[in-house]
Amino acid sequence: FEVRDIPGRGRGLVASRDLQAGEEVLVDTPLLLTAAPEALGAVCSTCLRRLGSEPDRCQACSSTNHQVAFCSRSCAEAGAAQAHVHGPWLCRAQGSLQAWQLSAEALAGTHFLLQVAALRRAAAAGDGSASDRLQVLISLAGYIPATVPPPAHAEEANTAVRLAQHSADPATGARMDPLLTDQEIARLLILEQQTAYGIMAASAEAGRRRVRGGALYATASLLNHECLPNVARFDDFDGAAAAPGNTVARFRTLHAVPAGEELTQSYFPLVWDLAERAAACRDQYAFQCTCPRCQLEGTWGEEDASMSEDDDNGDDTESLSDSEEDAETGIAVVPNETAAAQVKGVNEGYIQMFLMKYVCPKPECFGTMAPDAPGGNRLVCNMCGGARTEAEFLAEMMRL
Repeated sequence: FEVRDIPGRGRGLVASRDLQAGEEVLVDTPLLLTAAPEALGAVCSTCLRRLGSEPDRCQACSSTNHQVAFCSRSCAEAGAAQAHVHGPWLCRAQGSLQAWQLSAEALAGTHFLLQVAALRRAAAAGDGSASDRLQVLISLAGYIPATVPPPAHAEEANTAVRLAQHSADPATGARMDPLLTDQEIARLLILEQQTAYGIMAASAEAGRRRVRGGALYATASLLNHECLPNVARFDDFDGAAAAPGNTVARFRTLHAVPAGEELTQSYFPLVWDLAERAAACRDQYAFQCTCPRCQLEGTWGEEDASMSEDDDNGDDTESLSDSEEDAETGIAVVPNETAAAQVKGVNEGYIQMFLMKYVCPKPECFGTMAPDAPGGNRLVCNMCGGARTEAEFLAEMMRL
């Protein structure tokens, strides 16, 4: 792929050659991992792995009830050695937050900002790795349009960062210069809100999943949104790979992608309806999605709109034997003369078949299925790991 300026979308990634379904187009390591405040003590603060029965806990944090812990002695040592993970200054700064009543959003944002502040502090002390990491973060934040407003908790987080900095370095007193400017704090919070990936915890009862933390990747942050995406993200934070190998994000194509086409991901579950997607785009990402799916679904009535979530459409769905196959995606497109006008080759039948093929069939999972190898006929879910072959998918369609 190559990085290009996409009209109306900012920078994006574009396929530099024809890609097969199931190709791994991007492997990225995180710039920053931030454990969710409510997950502290349950996940490793270095690699976000779920903790075992005997975690390695930070003794300094235990005195402040901050409860930072690590999955192994090696992760504990690595965290202490890296200023932005859990170096001594960050340990004191984040621990001081326990004394204040911050909103959940401000607390999470402050944890992230203090990691960036720790990078700046380490860079000023001559840490070349911290300096390089900081420069990438500030550069990414610099691409955010000035018209994008900061999140509602920005002012609360700004105050908390200032107080935490003074708590971590009390000897310097009121003369201390802030490690982050007001403008940087605002831009960084937008960057975190819009580009950090939510890393999910293991499924709980009734299939409910919670966010264990956030991961911000330098290159993956350039992947723009599409409601019918052509790539999906796979990670394995609880896998067998030793840290930091378990933090790698891999992006695979769902279907064939021709050279020159933008690589896109969905920022939320594919099954969300138009209203849910529009609200998330507006409230969290500050843009209005005008992709072909949104344009077409915008012409539907309430009864039609429900079809994208329901698989059992009865007599309204024509048999698979009467369908046509899209040459690029390999998805059967069901002819429908009564459908609204097609938008860039997308019609109601295409959307329905796309969701049937690429949304995990496991109840309450809502993950995305993608081939597990280039040209392979076995699709794997990026959330639960469930698998289904092309033959099994076609058999399911024949039973409808």
